Amino acid sequence: MLPYWIMFLFPAIAAMGSGPTSAFNEDGTRRIRWTLAWFGVVALIAAAIGFRYDVGGDWNEYFRYIFIAPYVRFQDLRYFDDPGFMAVTLLSV
Repeated sequence: MLPYWIMFLFPAIAAMGSGPTSAFNEDGTRRIRWTLAWFGVVALIAAAIGFRYDVGGDWNEYFRYIFIAPYVRFQDLRYFDDPGFMAVTLLSV
């Protein structure tokens, strides 16, 4: 759980540390300054999400959904415990 808190806290602390006077454009929209550090943070979080493997107690259940997806029709989604995930799996498979 600690890596997830670290991935949350670094950007949160950095966002709170930016000055309030330069945080908005003239039209009132929020200004985002994409520095190399922010690209690094986004890349690190994307890599941590994308490369996780066998994480969580329900990993095997979702892994099973991928294998049965070719044999499932959209009309059968109501029979699954997680019809939203199964719908996304059907679209991606």
